[in-house]
Amino acid sequence: MDEQKKALQRYTPIAVGVPNRIWKLAEEGALDLSNVTTIIIDTKENDTKLNVLGLKYTREDLVQVYMKYLHNGVIHNTTKVVLW
Repeated sequence: MDEQKKALQRYTPIAVGVPNRIWKLAEEGALDLSNVTTIIIDTKENDTKLNVLGLKYTREDLVQVYMKYLHNGVIHNTTKVVLW
């Protein structure tokens, strides 16, 4: 994760990741979601073949990220959220 944090020190208009990773990086201040114009949430199956949104803790992470960091941008049409 240190390598990801270092890469995120540059301007980052697009972010891609699973809800938990995005949440952790944003909470640690490594990912500044105020500058992100597009965020792609990776919802593909995990190692156990479960869709990550089928897992309660992952859904909770997604809701937290959305409400704390993305909602304002979405309603003002400055941030696009893509579920992939």
